[in-house]
Amino acid sequence: MFKKKYLLLELDPFEAEFYHLPELVPYFEHEQKKLEQLGFNWDITVDAMRALVKEENCEEYKLFKLFIRKWEHYQRLTQSLEKQDYKDAQKAIDKILAIDLLDPSAYFNLAYVFRMQGEYLRSEQAYHKGLELVTYKAPFYLGLAKNYEAIGKFEDAIYFWNEAYLQDQDTNSAESTNSILISAYQDALEKLIDYRVFKTTATTINPKSVIEFAKSSKNSRAIYEQELPHEIDSESSETGFEPDINFEKLMRKVFEKNFNNLDRLNKLGIELVHHKLTSFAVRVFERVYQLVVYDDSKEPQLV
Repeated sequence: MFKKKYLLLELDPFEAEFYHLPELVPYFEHEQKKLEQLGFNWDITVDAMRALVKEENCEEYKLFKLFIRKWEHYQRLTQSLEKQDYKDAQKAIDKILAIDLLDPSAYFNLAYVFRMQGEYLRSEQAYHKGLELVTYKAPFYLGLAKNYEAIGKFEDAIYFWNEAYLQDQDTNSAESTNSILISAYQDALEKLIDYRVFKTTATTINPKSVIEFAKSSKNSRAIYEQELPHEIDSESSETGFEPDINFEKLMRKVFEKNFNNLDRLNKLGIELVHHKLTSFAVRVFERVYQLVVYDDSKEPQLV
């Protein structure tokens, strides 16, 4: 029987994953009025974790125990980042990782610290390590995009801004209340608009008609395997893309990375139709048809 009475509060799913916590965390019942008046307080929930673990030290509370040990280092990290003392911030992150190697927030902050010091390769590596640990990837995609923009790899930057934007649709992250996730989605959308990649959502296009075209073609597989024409050359002045950005190359990367992802290929095909890249869209929707009918894993032949 517990000596103290606790509430169980549900964290935002992104926040729980980001800090390597369960989605339910303890809170003192006698703090309920303050909770209702002032909102959630991390110090109070950490104190509740300490009390709960002290009363019943079981394996179920393993992540609470790790978080308690990390808490002082999180606070030091926050202070260091506010002061832009990146060397001290890195020391705090090293302490966090020494306790918990599976903490996505540590890799996210480590990548940020490296980026702010111009160490883009190490920053990229840290973002990718964090990506391995999370479902909600938009903040990590956004960080990678900022890295690539800083070193002039604009096509890669746009690719990851697009991934951050699409992540919102895949995970319903727009419903999140977490400021990091909301900011990542909004920043990605603003950048896509800046680079004139995102114009408007093509909600009126029905990909079924394009799939039927591919299905009825006697040479659908042959069409699919042909090299794509350089349609973007005739469209570049109309779409207004930056001169150094090859939109066709960018879309090829998206296609190749998502070759077996039915939902993402549908979205890509709609986007291509919206940009009047019809031949490319037909090839993408033909692959969608293959996935629906054959469910094969044939490697992409676009060169």
